[in-house]
Amino acid sequence: MPFEKLQIPMGRAGWIRSYSPADGGQVHLHAHRELEVNLILKGQGSYLIQGGRYAIEPGSLLWLFPGQPHLLVEASPDFLMWVGVFRPRLVRNLTASAADPEIHTLQDQDPGEVYVRTLKADGFKFLDGLFKGLHTVAPGDDAYFNHGLGYLLRSSWEAGLKARPLISVARVHPAVERALHLLQQGDEGSLSELAARSGISYSRLCNLFTSQIGETLNQFRSRMRLRRFQDLAAAYPDRTLLDLALDAGFGSYAQCHRMVVRLTGEPPRALR
Repeated sequence: MPFEKLQIPMGRAGWIRSYSPADGGQVHLHAHRELEVNLILKGQGSYLIQGGRYAIEPGSLLWLFPGQPHLLVEASPDFLMWVGVFRPRLVRNLTASAADPEIHTLQDQDPGEVYVRTLKADGFKFLDGLFKGLHTVAPGDDAYFNHGLGYLLRSSWEAGLKARPLISVARVHPAVERALHLLQQGDEGSLSELAARSGISYSRLCNLFTSQIGETLNQFRSRMRLRRFQDLAAAYPDRTLLDLALDAGFGSYAQCHRMVVRLTGEPPRALR
């Protein structure tokens, strides 16, 4: 899978952002050269990583390595998390000479396991404070930001080593994983065609998908189309809403309008 190119400001060794479902974002399995860490603040969600579905909740700390394509497949309306990404050079500089061999794992493309930890209250509070502080560093104050980012990287890893690993992982059926990939790409055709391309019957796929992903095939498809429409509307403000709707996978503008109003309470034009 090719790497996504993240838009990291020149002079900075990574970035810090908060994320909620309203922000939109990636709607397909993706990976990037930068190491990523997520700290869950509110709500419930789940990630699809290497054939497993990992539930996350407040206090969860999740590491995503370059060789681990991932997708946030479910998030409650109140979901909120911190996201930190670190350029490879920063990771190398901070871990190459470290005495603790555990921290060298951060240089791996794929460490062979998924690192999801449940932090203790004091560790969660400490890391939340670090994220908040770095998030407010003014643009241009790059040296200060980069030093703080390195400290956050080390502190997050050390807090994770002291935390409880997530034991319960739902394995995703290969047909469900294939269907997710097609739905994320907007290349599914009808749902019966999607089932045929996934290699199982339509009824079996529907049952598996709902039990393993937590929403129906149709609900997931609608959400993916909405997110594609949001991203396209932001990226191409001069294109017609009809063009954006068709490119997002809707069959017509009327269908797009009904779905957007149902899911957001606003008409498509408001998403510009």
